Amino acid sequence: MGLVLAITIRLVDFGNVPEKNMAMAAGIAGYALGKAGVEVTWLRCPGRAECGSEPANGEFRLLILNLRPSRNKGDKTGFAVIPREAAQRYAGVFYPMVEDGARNLDADPAHLLGAVMAHEIGHLLLGSQAHSRAGIMCPHFRQENIRMATRGELLFTAEQAERIRAPQGQAGRTVPP
Repeated sequence: MGLVLAITIRLVDFGNVPEKNMAMAAGIAGYALGKAGVEVTWLRCPGRAECGSEPANGEFRLLILNLRPSRNKGDKTGFAVIPREAAQRYAGVFYPMVEDGARNLDADPAHLLGAVMAHEIGHLLLGSQAHSRAGIMCPHFRQENIRMATRGELLFTAEQAERIRAPQGQAGRTVPP
């Protein structure tokens, strides 16, 4: 597979996601990222000393928000903020939108949350223009996408995984494969 990228996600849950759902979602997101060569360490914040400081290189904040976006365009479930400085990148997921989307797709909210988390982390690693026709970076999830996520088949494309692992694009640190 080549280089492995190690990142830390500081997960801040303002959405009051049930613990079982959060664990399942982190597992789905971690699996998709792992298949792309990304080793993820999850830190639940707040309450940890590491969460009070600014993120270091290879660390990102992922906010699970208990609100709907004020200027919602369709089914927007998340966002990524990608300034030039990699350590200042962060992403957010609108949990009420995830719940609505799961209802509309007749899906488990944990499965959709995991797919959205992986998608937004993908933007942090690949940039804002990283959407693709297939895989975890498709712009809109449909029922089949969520079924694929549940089976561990909703992944980054081979080209995206290669870009994530490429030394010039790495926002984390490499670890031996």
